[in-house]
Amino acid sequence: MAVLGCSPQPQPQGAHPMIAITDPAQVQIRAYLDGHADDGNHLHMAVRNGGTMNPAYDFGVLGGTGDPRDPVVEFDGFTLHVDHASVDFLREAVVDFVNGGFNITAPHATPPMPPPPTGPVGEAVKQIIETQINPGIAGHGGFIQLVGIDGDTAYVRMGGGCQGCGMAKVTLSQGVVKAIVDQVPEINKVVDITDHASGNNPYHQPSGK
Repeated sequence: MAVLGCSPQPQPQGAHPMIAITDPAQVQIRAYLDGHADDGNHLHMAVRNGGTMNPAYDFGVLGGTGDPRDPVVEFDGFTLHVDHASVDFLREAVVDFVNGGFNITAPHATPPMPPPPTGPVGEAVKQIIETQINPGIAGHGGFIQLVGIDGDTAYVRMGGGCQGCGMAKVTLSQGVVKAIVDQVPEINKVVDITDHASGNNPYHQPSGK
């Protein structure tokens, strides 16, 4: 499948009720298909890591006949097949062509932000992070921030040297989760919503073993 390069972008205001492809994007798609007549005029769209803070989009020319379970959307000059497993994540998605590339916005591909931490549970979690966790990772140039609490789940974001760090999962599972869950009985789960893909120069690097 020939891939049309695209990258996730911040969500636009007033998303459409269905997948939409802007006029500039349609012009580029038709131009590409006109120059690659052997590829046909059927496109395919899917999302990987849907429902997380780091979704990735696959958008390109469909190879073969496609999956009969995939919904089909007709456009002027081409047909879009939407991966059936990605439908919920791609509702109200918009494909645009900006700065020489295809950009996809999909408001349902990422989870909703949790409510801000308030009350004694939020204060207890913040106290643990500020007094027990952050001092231990400050030497790596990192820090952890409580973003919100929803029910028995605390949502945290890593920053500094922890963002993109190869040891982030270990830090989360062995340090952050244990400290919070052991000391705050109302919390049973800790979720990291950090965009690690955007991290720069992590302190730790995964070994090549």
